[in-house]
Amino acid sequence: MTEAERRALAALVARLLGADAAVDPTALPVALVRRHLLAPLAHRAGAAALRGDFIASALQAERRAAALTEAVAALADAAVPVILLKGVAYAGSIYPDPAERPMSDIDLLVPAADFDRAARTLGRLGYWHAGGPAQLTVTRHAVTFKRRDAAVDLHRHILHAGRSRIDLAAIWSAARPSHVAGALRPQPIHEYLLHLAHIGRHEGAVPLINYVDAHRLRATLPPAAVADVHGLARAWTIARAVLAIEAALDRLADRSAPAPDGLRFPTTRELLAFEPAPRWVQVVRKLCMIDDWRGVAGLATATARSRLAPRWRRRAREM
Repeated sequence: MTEAERRALAALVARLLGADAAVDPTALPVALVRRHLLAPLAHRAGAAALRGDFIASALQAERRAAALTEAVAALADAAVPVILLKGVAYAGSIYPDPAERPMSDIDLLVPAADFDRAARTLGRLGYWHAGGPAQLTVTRHAVTFKRRDAAVDLHRHILHAGRSRIDLAAIWSAARPSHVAGALRPQPIHEYLLHLAHIGRHEGAVPLINYVDAHRLRATLPPAAVADVHGLARAWTIARAVLAIEAALDRLADRSAPAPDGLRFPTTRELLAFEPAPRWVQVVRKLCMIDDWRGVAGLATATARSRLAPRWRRRAREM
């Protein structure tokens, strides 16, 4: 990425995060804009060369909406409640035009007690388990199911079990109807925190569309909710992640915020370049996103189970 491309991408992101930034569409690094899932929004911002991306995203949104409606209806028939997470909750809500919010899969949260029934229901719709054996361990937060025209990440937790104290019971009890018939959404403060927890799970190194999501979710909160957000983040033991990601949002929007040291959290340049850090840096950052020793122990347990899962399955086949 050249310096001109970096500046153009930074200006685009700043504009999408509410800053008064002028964008030079001709200097945008198109391949990187697409990797960050920003092409439809870039087209809206004046990048005429990305008109085809916007049209393609609109067509994909129609197919995704059909698959989502079918899955939610089937789960409802099986008496499995559903909460929409991430992109499918945002397309058509904080993004009035669903074409503006591309995504690779459909994220659905179901009660842990109903997870197996939900998986069988998706199986009857033609989905198969597309993840590795480690996904099937009880500490993993989600399992990936695919079919030719769609992919569903079926969640039973938000993070690996034990990594935080996110109150799923409170999330379910406070959930509200969504724009998709039969499905729920978390209430606004919960939705904002769950989104930041997702970014924190990846140590902040996610496509920049996730930061645009965070900005739009934060804009839906009343000013008085800021203290509630941070108090709940402490209770859920995700406060470190929340503070780090909110600071990154400010930096990306060109507002004043302390610069990171590059070890605990990606720098703005890294976020724009979207290149993976060395594995040891990822591990350090992952630990820096955890609030207490219980979360560290939970992450270690989940990691150990994931590493051992393929061996357990191989030994079971041999017996």
